[in-house]
Amino acid sequence: MSFNRTPGAAERVLILLTDGSAELEWQDDISTLSAPAIHWLGMPVAARLRLNAGTTGYVATLGEAAVSDIVGNRAESQTLAGIIDRTFQLSLAGERRLSAELAHCMDNLGSETAQSEGGSQLMVISWLRIIFVSILRRVTDIRSAPAAARGEAPIILQRFRQLVELHFREQWPVGRYAEALGVSHDRLHAICTRELDKAPKVLIGERVVREAALHLARSMLTIKQISFALGFRDQAHFGNFFRHKTGHSPGRMRTMFRASRQQEVDGEELLGFADWP
Repeated sequence: MSFNRTPGAAERVLILLTDGSAELEWQDDISTLSAPAIHWLGMPVAARLRLNAGTTGYVATLGEAAVSDIVGNRAESQTLAGIIDRTFQLSLAGERRLSAELAHCMDNLGSETAQSEGGSQLMVISWLRIIFVSILRRVTDIRSAPAAARGEAPIILQRFRQLVELHFREQWPVGRYAEALGVSHDRLHAICTRELDKAPKVLIGERVVREAALHLARSMLTIKQISFALGFRDQAHFGNFFRHKTGHSPGRMRTMFRASRQQEVDGEELLGFADWP
């Protein structure tokens, strides 16, 4: 089983083994996993998982959108980000209750991702958050590790993502985000382009387009209602913006989504925003 080997892929990997053993190969490292255990690959790097015969468990891949949603923007968010931004392995030997709780969460996570009922996305994030908070409570050494181990830039980028989640519908300009972060416009631009090879304005625009696509695929809102919900002054402005970003008008995109039986999957592939929510 391979991860992040296709162009544009940027997924973090959560592995929960309930029985058996496996090997995870990434970069120049090979990690051996013996059940019961959980392994979190906290960086979007190419990796390969080899399961030995009879091994059972769960594997979940998370994009940056999910990671940002899990962390959130609460007082505890920085502590939670402190473990999510790290790669670690945790043995669950002797932790039958915790193992059962994590398996229960993964079962429910799988059920929610397999359906498209209202609120499914919120349920997915809720189960993922429970998993990582449970790990946080169990692993004091990860919790106490310095959050700035990778430097200041990743922390600023994470805070920027959280602010975008809160304010992209308000059409905040880049300068206002920089002010809220306590950095200059040039500093924010340098961090985004170095870490993601995209300017802040581009990243914000991609977040708006992704939200618009979700509305077009899943909601009954009219295109005019979607444009106002996303802070555009009129439908024409929204249409021009969306067409510039995707190559399709909102109406055409909605038709394409409706023609598919797998709206979310097809929409993700069509839009291809792997680096950003």
